[in-house]
Amino acid sequence: MIAFEDGTQCTVESTSTTQIVCITEEFASSSVSSSLNVHITVNSLSDLSLSVGISSGPAVISSISPDSVSPVLKTVLTMSVTDFAETLDKSDL
Repeated sequence: MIAFEDGTQCTVESTSTTQIVCITEEFASSSVSSSLNVHITVNSLSDLSLSVGISSGPAVISSISPDSVSPVLKTVLTMSVTDFAETLDKSDL
């Protein structure tokens, strides 16, 4: 089980020896701060020593280039993202 200190649950999507990927429901606007403590329970063992940074809003795509592409040719699109403090990984999408 993974939950945040405000009671928001996080549904586990995948795990590895070094990573747990989970999807949260929307945080209550009153509980969103710069960080929240995370409560992780595995095989009846709990850990409350971790926290996670929380953004107050979604990332914003400020530009896409090129601005036109062929519908039949592969083309690399570059999207500029603002208001996103972390590194966005392809697997996050």
